[in-house]
Amino acid sequence: RSYSFCTLLVLVVGSTNPCKVNAVRSTLKQCYPRLVNEVRGCKVDTGVNDQPMSLEETIKGAKNRAEAVFKATAAEKGGVLCVGIESGVFKADDRFFDVCVCSTYDGERHSLGFSSSFEIPPMVAKFLQPPHRQSLAEACNSSKITTNSDIGQAEGCIGVVSRSNITRTGYTIQAVMTSLMAADPGWYPSQVPERGFLQVN
Repeated sequence: RSYSFCTLLVLVVGSTNPCKVNAVRSTLKQCYPRLVNEVRGCKVDTGVNDQPMSLEETIKGAKNRAEAVFKATAAEKGGVLCVGIESGVFKADDRFFDVCVCSTYDGERHSLGFSSSFEIPPMVAKFLQPPHRQSLAEACNSSKITTNSDIGQAEGCIGVVSRSNITRTGYTIQAVMTSLMAADPGWYPSQVPERGFLQVN
């Protein structure tokens, strides 16, 4: 048996953040160049805090984005695959880490993928905690590691901390790619619904 993605007309990302939309476009261009005819962003409510502070909350945000896009595009004819991407912070070993989560959703099943995670520098992490409770983008500015108020839509904290060796788009691509991997019935046959966006040849 071999497996391939069904032909889809539109892939909608639950965000208008250019890093997220471009990450999806880049992943499809690299791995599935004939998968879709269009990739576009759609502003939706995440249903979680602006700055998720746990892995569970970050996953929930990604899934909520994908489901919100699915509802918003329900009237469209043809294949629509919905993608939710959420970056969040979690604590491990008494340190704070950032990770990106992607949910690819076809209306029945969420295929989850994750980026690599990285430790947030202590000078930044202190602004994520009480009494500040800032977003990561705000914390980067408050700690003065950047003066870019739009860092969240530019290189991101990871771009600054890695000294431009890893871009925010690059780390988001990791999450998108691993999310699509999780939809491959060649590896996860028991998890693929009858109405999926993959087909068996």
